[in-house]
Amino acid sequence: NSTRLAKMSEREKCIQEIKEELKKKLVAEVASTNNPEYKKFLKDLIIQGMIKLLEEEVVIRARKEDLPYIKSITAECEATFKRYMKEQTGRDYSSKIKLDEQNYMTEAQGAKYGGVVLASTDLKIVCINTMISRLNQCFEELLPQIRTTLFPKK
Repeated sequence: NSTRLAKMSEREKCIQEIKEELKKKLVAEVASTNNPEYKKFLKDLIIQGMIKLLEEEVVIRARKEDLPYIKSITAECEATFKRYMKEQTGRDYSSKIKLDEQNYMTEAQGAKYGGVVLASTDLKIVCINTMISRLNQCFEELLPQIRTTLFPKK
């Protein structure tokens, strides 16, 4: 039984190392406003968060370095949200974006990796739409396949 527990522990350690390696790659290669794919990803995260919240006004917190880009696309995000909601529901929805320029995304929320945190104006409803939250979600969903690939049964 102790051998089995040690084997499970080593497997978990290996999986966590892979996850940490992915985090490093995110920071080094993806999470930069110089990266056009990251810019598109940010825009999609904002629109998705607006859809999740369905509030008349949303507050966005982001990394300080992402604010100028987000500021430049707020009108486009609002228009895309409005158009998408009309197409999907047949009803008119609109949502205004307010950038929180006093409080930036925290390290605990994933500031190192990028993304956005959207909230209702009273901050009671929060949608954490960050790169690290997405990585964690994907990792959890794919964990069975990852384990099967790394540790096939003999």
